[in-house]
Amino acid sequence: MLWDRNPSRASKWLTKAWDLVDQVIESSEQNPVLKDFVRQSDKAQLKSTVLRVAHNHDPKLADKFVQQIAEEQPEQKKDRGAFDDRSARSEQLLWLAQQALETNPQLAFNLAQRSLADGISLTLQNLMTGLRKKDVALANQLFDLALARFSSGAPDPSEAEVLAGYLFQPGMSFSSNAAGTVIMTMNPMLRDEPAAFKSEPERAHRFLLAAYQTFFTQPLPLETPE
Repeated sequence: MLWDRNPSRASKWLTKAWDLVDQVIESSEQNPVLKDFVRQSDKAQLKSTVLRVAHNHDPKLADKFVQQIAEEQPEQKKDRGAFDDRSARSEQLLWLAQQALETNPQLAFNLAQRSLADGISLTLQNLMTGLRKKDVALANQLFDLALARFSSGAPDPSEAEVLAGYLFQPGMSFSSNAAGTVIMTMNPMLRDEPAAFKSEPERAHRFLLAAYQTFFTQPLPLETPE
């Protein structure tokens, strides 16, 4: 309400809010039914709220906040749920990308692209499918960047699940919990979307080739139980 009358003061208040989020203590109370799937971050949700206000009223300030996130050292999440994102930083970027998806697909793409610095997070799958409904070219470009990230190192199998889900099973995501049990979630809003591989056979081919080369042609490690 203050932006129209006093944008300078509103900007200062929003900046103060952004700084105060880092002082928030994460809640230790998690829904016991859901904690095996995802461990919610209070800080990530609060920062996303501040960022959403900034993008609505002061895009330059929002860019400054996003740049601060991008420059932070990736903090690996402890006691991760099966469907948690790969770091606190990627979680914040993808949370905001989801908020921007309906009104600003290009912004959603930019934020999701930045999240790839920490690897391929599980939230990326539904984001790519949702982005495909808005802009097929942007969704394909984001997939290509994610596949390049996947192919550039030693990816976790869950990262392959994200890419496979986008291509073959929209709305359905697979992962493993701490006990090694394979579990699934489904987004009913995306379940009836056509599978991307039907119109993107070349991308499906490149993914399958990359996954095969990554997981089946590498020498088996002899130093670990796996």
